[in-house]
Amino acid sequence: MRTRRIALALVASLVSLLVHDVLDLAQATDRAPWWPLTDRPIGIDLGLIPGNLLGEAAVFGGLLLAFFVLRHATQHWACQGTAILPKSGEGHARWVWFG
Repeated sequence: MRTRRIALALVASLVSLLVHDVLDLAQATDRAPWWPLTDRPIGIDLGLIPGNLLGEAAVFGGLLLAFFVLRHATQHWACQGTAILPKSGEGHARWVWFG
């Protein structure tokens, strides 16, 4: 159990490092992504993420808002089925899903 937790922590840290590098390259491509091997920067200026604080907050705030809307829509869609429980005198309580 302990080795599984350590492995999950390692995977989470590696994924967060990779996501950070991808977001860093999307914001400013003058970074050197292969710095252990070479210090040559990438020359394509994508500029997907603004460099100023207000623009960056707007981009990530919009993505967060889109995530919340999508999550609410999927939860609302998943809860369309209604559970009907029998009354107490009708025997065993069984879930009946309509949807």
